[in-house]
Amino acid sequence: MLLADSAVETNDTTQLISMKLVGNDRPGIVRDITRLLAGQGVNVEHLITDVTPAPMSSELLFHADAVLGVPVGLSLDDLQAGLETLADDLMVELVLGGEE
Repeated sequence: MLLADSAVETNDTTQLISMKLVGNDRPGIVRDITRLLAGQGVNVEHLITDVTPAPMSSELLFHADAVLGVPVGLSLDDLQAGLETLADDLMVELVLGGEE
């Protein structure tokens, strides 16, 4: 499990959103996700990752729960679509508000 916390505060140009992400685990998945987020100007404020066995298979599932600082003008639908293009099996849920 990886636990990271950012000390960066948000401002009027940033909104906090909650991200839940699940997909098949593979080498470089965190790098690919964070590269895409950074390319969109998104800051990772809080991140928890985990890997668990998939039900009814020997595959491993990657789970990420994060709070993201997203530029106000960035479409959440576009961000979600971009994340889901990283892998066919990647499921992403983005919720405005940051903390659930």
